[in-house]
Amino acid sequence: MFTVIPHSTEALILSRAQKASLSRLNAEAGKPCWVPLFPLWAFFNNFDYSAAESDTIMQTGGNVNTAFDATQLKTMRNAIESFTIGIPSVSNGEFFFPAILHFRNGEAACGKILAGKKTDEEADSSHTCENGKKLFTRFPRSCCVFRIADAEIGESKAANDESGTDKAAAKNTNVEPANTDGIELRTWHINASLWVKVGR
Repeated sequence: MFTVIPHSTEALILSRAQKASLSRLNAEAGKPCWVPLFPLWAFFNNFDYSAAESDTIMQTGGNVNTAFDATQLKTMRNAIESFTIGIPSVSNGEFFFPAILHFRNGEAACGKILAGKKTDEEADSSHTCENGKKLFTRFPRSCCVFRIADAEIGESKAANDESGTDKAAAKNTNVEPANTDGIELRTWHINASLWVKVGR
């Protein structure tokens, strides 16, 4: 799956916004029904590589979600004009940051950074978007340095699973083994990645 991995500076800002937002959502619900999700990467479902109008990419026939290698990543890097992380949103039991990738040819691809989900469907969160706007003064964010990748995301596992907790602690510095109650952990694997630097 095509993925954009934010730089560690952006990841810290995302993590802080995630923690504050989920804390507020749980407070509004009156119980801990929102749990964080990791990694905080932008996933682009149904990504059409032909959006970049590149010879290398077009050879795939514009296939959606086809795995790609380092050569194709280089082609993508040259086609990218900007990457923006939008104001966090709550929809259908998910807390996420919208993400948009603009290409030099004027095309764009939309994805999202899934940062949390509601485990209790009966909990009320009808006023979350309006009440949370003042928390998001740093958004939208135009990112200058990030990685593009072909990555796989695995199934969620409960954090009280000891092996899941160990994996999270090893792979994500934002999650401490002693503080994982209620967190849903996902496994991930990067097949290929490349750093991208764009102007503001």
